[in-house]
Amino acid sequence: MPLSNPSNQTTDISFPIARSNVFGGQGAEIDDTTTIELVGINLNRSALTIINVGGNTALIDLVADIQAPECMVSLSPGAYYEFPSAIYTKQIYAKALEGSTLLVFRDFSGF
Repeated sequence: MPLSNPSNQTTDISFPIARSNVFGGQGAEIDDTTTIELVGINLNRSALTIINVGGNTALIDLVADIQAPECMVSLSPGAYYEFPSAIYTKQIYAKALEGSTLLVFRDFSGF
């Protein structure tokens, strides 16, 4: 079952992870005019978390033609989404619902 936190209230949680197994972590500024490929193909993916650290809602989907409200996941500001097992290993696309926002992702392999 996927995990999602739709609220703006988050709790800091930390646990040790070997850096060689984590890809990403960089931010991607998205807007409401263009869909971007947020995360590329990773056939060894074992976990993937996307966090909306910006100020507007983000739309996440497995297809490049993202339309609200038919998108797979809608992330409000401060929310995150963790993909379920068995994990999808192909591209993940993103677009802002309106305006722009900033997404950060963590792509884990080999766990």
